[in-house]
Parts: sequence; structure tokens; C-alpha cells
Amino acid sequence: MKNAEMSFDELDRFVKEHGGKSFHHNNFAAYNGMKIEYAEDDMAILSLTVNEHSLNYKNAVQGGLLFALGDGTAGSAVRTVPGSYVTLDGNINYIGNVGLGHRIYSCGDIVHRGKTTIICEVYIVSDENKVIARARYTFFKTGDKQDNLPPDNKNENQ
Repeated sequence: MKNAEMSFDELDRFVKEHGGKSFHHNNFAAYNGMKIEYAEDDMAILSLTVNEHSLNYKNAVQGGLLFALGDGTAGSAVRTVPGSYVTLDGNINYIGNVGLGHRIYSCGDIVHRGKTTIICEVYIVSDENKVIARARYTFFKTGDKQDNLPPDNKNENQ
């Protein structure tokens, strides 16, 4: 599955088969409706259902939210690698958009692992099987020890 671009339906099936594991809760992600569905083996999948707080004045998903979703996806993929990393750089190409009530998946794969940097490519696809964004994020290694995370305190609605 690595580096393969899947449709929304294929991602949905993959998450149903492989997801459901317990992942660390992230307050920013939770506040913005992002859910970590899968994170293993240099890859991560996050989902988001578009709500009224996700929309810009044109009733489409705010670009900043898509950028943050991509960063969260890339960061979740990077967390599957030993060490501590921070986002160094990110860029995104907005290709399409969706409105209220749509569900989107963001899928990220690590494409490069260097001594001090990791590069992750992300694509975001809608429930209409439209790729709505492509992004690339670079992470910088800040240490060999993985950051300690607070206990998982996610609620049942997440």
C-alpha cells in the first residue's frame, strides 16, 4: 500500500480493516474534527467530516484546515519512526474542494528518511473520490528519543 494513491472507497475499506487502534489524542486535531484512523509503517491516514466550523466564506473547506490536516497526517506518519521530529517546512497544492457534510481522508507516506530529515507526501481525497489537495512536508530530527506523550484521553465520540 505504501506510496499508492487510493480512492476514498479504498481508503475507507483499508481503515475499516486495519484501523481502530488506540492513538494518542491531539487537542488541536480533536477541536478541528480530525481523527487519526491509522498510523503504522511510515504511513498514516486521518479523516475529517466537514462541519460549519470547517468552512470559509465560500462555504468550502478553509485552506488552512486542509494544510493542518496534511501536517497532522505527515506528523502521524513520522511518529511511526524512532526519534523526535518537528515540522520544518510544508507546501500544499489545492486542487479542488468540498462543502458541508462531506467526509475526507488524508493519506501520508514517508518518501525519504535522512539522518536529520524526513519527507512525507500527502494527498487528501473527498467522499466524491476527488483529490482535493496534494502536499509535501519536511521534518527535522530534534533527538534520538521519541517524545513522551501524555496519556490518551480521547472521548468515545472521537
